[in-house]
Amino acid sequence: MRRILKSGGYLFAATITRVASLIDALSRDLLGDAAFLSLVKTDLATGQHRNPTDDISYFTDTFFHRRAEIRAEVEAGGLEVVVQLPIEGLGILARDFESLSRDPRKRTRKR
Repeated sequence: MRRILKSGGYLFAATITRVASLIDALSRDLLGDAAFLSLVKTDLATGQHRNPTDDISYFTDTFFHRRAEIRAEVEAGGLEVVVQLPIEGLGILARDFESLSRDPRKRTRKR
């Protein structure tokens, strides 16, 4: 990207974190699926996501990053990281987020 990006230009990139498979397993109740659980364990340990099945819901072969790895890769490519923002997370587990957000008791944290 550094070769084709205009001077002063910005690159917007999306990456997937190593915990993505775990979040997916939690949100789709897949922790009881031995094949998927094996993928999750490998993803967390190495970042190497390899789908040995024909099940496309197990995602494609890829590499999942740690946050620091993303920054290091971009900087190794000669680019400056201006900001790094998460866009997805454990919120996916809140099935009815709109209902939760309308309830003041559920929106606020009590000590």
